[in-house]
Amino acid sequence: METISIVRTILDWPYKPGDFFESSVSWSDSKYELALERGVARATLKVPQDPVPDELQKEIEYKILSILNARMVLAHRDFSLEGVRIRQERADGSANTSMTLKGVTLIATAGTVDVIHTDAAGRVLKDTRAERIATHQAFIALIANAATANPVLKKLLESYRAAVADPKDELVHLYEIRDAIALHYGSEANALSQLGIAKTKWKRLGILSNAEPVEQSRHRGKHSPILRQATSDELNEAREIACELIRIFAGKSKPKQS
Repeated sequence: METISIVRTILDWPYKPGDFFESSVSWSDSKYELALERGVARATLKVPQDPVPDELQKEIEYKILSILNARMVLAHRDFSLEGVRIRQERADGSANTSMTLKGVTLIATAGTVDVIHTDAAGRVLKDTRAERIATHQAFIALIANAATANPVLKKLLESYRAAVADPKDELVHLYEIRDAIALHYGSEANALSQLGIAKTKWKRLGILSNAEPVEQSRHRGKHSPILRQATSDELNEAREIACELIRIFAGKSKPKQS
């Protein structure tokens, strides 16, 4: 019996929500092309393989998770990733698909308001959405490039994921990011020096996480019974500082181009 050759191998990982990204995200690797849009992370292998090696599946899934985690840090929003669907397309037009039912989930929500400024002729002078998308795409590419080879960056992302999934301890988890960076460089002074992080922001994250008498803080037992809920401004400030720490650390630790 003649074996019909495989002409294309496609791996799809559905994710939710479908509008998680404001614009499609793509990644090119020597082994595959990856695109995330409208609720599907699709990897097309440059050389069809049947079966697809488990190691390659895990490599692609890790890249997808690094991209989703980067977006999560930016949006402070939940996502879920389902198991892979593998589609093998043959030369005669036939195909078969296999599925793996598993996934990871996070919990949180956030929103954004955009402004477009135009002149009298209708020309766009400032488009906050377009500017934000460009900034976010750069951050996502930075994390996707650096995360694979950096266990410390992986830990920072895990702490941010914990902050999203566990809002009652959010400041505890965000402070873990500062702690992990200081530990990596041996001291806070070394971290500030090596990364060029603003000391005011570094200290501010410590104040929000340790000194303020809020329910989400690390030392709430010291302030009982006068605890209050952290304000949205305080939480947003802590998130922005944590995001900046991750961005700066990733920029310093990304693989060198050959």
